[in-house]
Amino acid sequence: MALVRELQARGTPVSGLGIQAHEPREEWYPPKAVWETLETLAATGPPLHATELHPQSSDKPITGDWRNGTWTEDAQADFTEQLVRLLFGHPAVVSINQTDASGAVSFRGYFGEYDLLITPAEGRARKIPVSVRSDEENRWTFTVGK
Repeated sequence: MALVRELQARGTPVSGLGIQAHEPREEWYPPKAVWETLETLAATGPPLHATELHPQSSDKPITGDWRNGTWTEDAQADFTEQLVRLLFGHPAVVSINQTDASGAVSFRGYFGEYDLLITPAEGRARKIPVSVRSDEENRWTFTVGK
């Protein structure tokens, strides 16, 4: 927060904030704490982008006071679903970027119109309009290159 405020005070353009959640933290973030963090970040003004999420994956004990147990694949899936739902529901979050190990992305959303912004690691970003419809399979394949 202080860094963002300092940059803004100096006239530095801040076009967005990236949210990252990485291992090796073993804590299961309580939904209320996640929401409060999003609110705090949103108060700075720029849109929020969830850029990275890597839940714990080593059968370690879950810490914190929200959930007990160990970090299994099922716990990872539950944690990821909870976090993505919170991110998707917050009005300041404008994107959630996640891929699997092969670079594939899956998305669940409401029926309607979306703009996909595809940015390869080395190359130019492309915006592709996509319609999610109830009467279609809604499956697309994009090959990203330079």
